Amino acid sequence: SKRANFLVQGLLSRVGDVLKIDATYKISSKTKTQGISAKGILTVTNGEGYCVFLALLYRHEEPEEIVHHLEQLKPIYDHIGRSPKLIYVDNCCSSGLKGPLEQLFPGVKVKLDAFHW
Repeated sequence: SKRANFLVQGLLSRVGDVLKIDATYKISSKTKTQGISAKGILTVTNGEGYCVFLALLYRHEEPEEIVHHLEQLKPIYDHIGRSPKLIYVDNCCSSGLKGPLEQLFPGVKVKLDAFHW
């Protein structure tokens, strides 16, 4: 449909060379799906601050769950023929995301977000 194509084109124009991955755990306790309380909310924004991905997390700070969600971005980047060059995360070293992100997006640089030290 025209609307679906419009939405897909909008999303494709929003993914960028720079991404910021953040998870918040404060407000998520108020969120439930199918009777299960979420433990966190994962957001991925581009370099301009537009949200390009949003997901509920059901385990607290589990890198595998976060990477599982981020794998959904890979086909979008493959479709447009590019990959992110830089990803900021909130605890890249201790959260265990650096290696999996470098595998998911070869050549990407993973850096600690300046607001999470």
